[in-house]
Amino acid sequence: MNTESMEDRVEILDQDEHVGWADIKDGIWSYDLSDLDEGDHRVVGRYRGTDSTPWLFAQGASEYVEDFEGLPSERFTEFEQSWYSAIWAPQNPNNALRPKATLNGSRLGLHGKALDLVAQRVNGIVSDCIYTMTFHSLWKTVTFDCYVQTHTEASRRWIETLNDSNDILNSFTLPHTRGLQRIVLSNGERSIRALRFNLIPADEGGAALRIYVDTLEVSAR
Repeated sequence: MNTESMEDRVEILDQDEHVGWADIKDGIWSYDLSDLDEGDHRVVGRYRGTDSTPWLFAQGASEYVEDFEGLPSERFTEFEQSWYSAIWAPQNPNNALRPKATLNGSRLGLHGKALDLVAQRVNGIVSDCIYTMTFHSLWKTVTFDCYVQTHTEASRRWIETLNDSNDILNSFTLPHTRGLQRIVLSNGERSIRALRFNLIPADEGGAALRIYVDTLEVSAR
């Protein structure tokens, strides 16, 4: 096939503007539309002067950033943004502390408000914290700042990414030393649908287990 010939290629147009060419192989052609700008699109393939049926769709942003400045001042169970929804669903909600915004994140090296997640052990009752952010689109990479409090080694804290089928893609265990760190989670494909924080305090020892999350970014790259 001579791909230099316009006879062997399909011209791709968006809103009647040329955006590229697609080679034809065995009567089939395809074109990657992921690099189109955010917004509404009307895409057609033009072959020998004839246009295909148009594809009408809205392209989402290539990334979003959550700085948590919009968090309510009181503790909450659910939180909704334009590009994700979040829910706090521990196994023992009657004894667990709901998430809240910490207003003085700067003392921890964070910026402004931050998401405050805590699990606790009170009077022998262990209350976990499970906080899930479900994105409205699929993403390749999730990055965020996380400040970890120092607690007993027996406590467990880990973060999972989930796909469309709610299967775990990867899991990252947070260390037990105090400090701020930048967490980058990616499985190499654009298929991350949700991010889940898991905090389980020790059966004995410290009374609480806490992390602060800030500047969370999802990216298609």
